[in-house]
Amino acid sequence: MIHDADPLGRQGSRADLHSAGPGVTVSGPLAIPAIRRSPLSNVVELEALSVAVEAKRLRWVTLRVVGERDGRFDTGDIDELIGRAADQ
Repeated sequence: MIHDADPLGRQGSRADLHSAGPGVTVSGPLAIPAIRRSPLSNVVELEALSVAVEAKRLRWVTLRVVGERDGRFDTGDIDELIGRAADQ
């Protein structure tokens, strides 16, 4: 490998300067901090799951309203699905 200094004074091969991947800590002028999970990540993920479950429940509620008018849907089955979504 060719070792040379770049305009910023970093020494080492070009491959060494560009080969660090995510989560790798490099020492020197180009130190890349290790990637860490944010303390709020769990909260955001839980909120996303809650929103998804509520959206599913609301789809069943909408289908229940359509089923009352249409007659092709068994509203008893839909009521059970609404209850299951609410229990999640």
